[in-house]
Amino acid sequence: MNKKFILPISLVLLVGLAVFVSAYYRPSSYDASDNSVTFNIPKAGWYVIPFASPNNQDCVNKGSIKAVWIWSPTSKKYIGGKYDGQISSEDRAQFESDKSSKYLYSLENFGGGWVYFSKPCEYKVRFSPYSPGTGEFESTLGQLKLIKGWNFFVVNPAYDGKSLNDLKGDCNIIQTAAWDADTQNWMNTNLNTALSEKLQKSFSGEHLLVKVSETCTMGLASSTSEQPPTIPN
Repeated sequence: MNKKFILPISLVLLVGLAVFVSAYYRPSSYDASDNSVTFNIPKAGWYVIPFASPNNQDCVNKGSIKAVWIWSPTSKKYIGGKYDGQISSEDRAQFESDKSSKYLYSLENFGGGWVYFSKPCEYKVRFSPYSPGTGEFESTLGQLKLIKGWNFFVVNPAYDGKSLNDLKGDCNIIQTAAWDADTQNWMNTNLNTALSEKLQKSFSGEHLLVKVSETCTMGLASSTSEQPPTIPN
């Protein structure tokens, strides 16, 4: 018997990306008082959303969410379907195993996927308090894994002031992509710009797809330099 289960994740929307302050991220209504972001779905369509703890259920109460799909880079397939939150027992086992192994796509506050919204609604999400410079943040970041191929990267407030180059650890990012929900099409992205752009808390919840050459672990760039300090004058 093919048992099914209710996928234990909370979903929060991402509004469409636009060329605004950033090339690929658009400022959200980030609230530092509770580390939350409020997004508004303006129209029906596909949106990329992160996993995060919800603070309200407006989109659920309005019956706006019609389909949820998560790209599993370990299985190289989508899991999910109609919005009943159910996936097969086989997919569940893989998902739970990936979660235990700290693969980015399966972790709340870090991974994401697709949601189809049938009507406008509002969703508010609160991120876990991972603060840069703390042992918790350093150790968590040093365990997050990307899998060879495409991965959904979601901007966490803790990434404020850092770039993908700062966060990528030993990952070799070879390509990037971003979804424009306004036009329901993929945007053109420049790899060097995507890697070097400094992330801001106002981008929290937004996404970028990153393609890595091999399975790898994220982490902060070393502060050491290949060159020795200069001699004082």
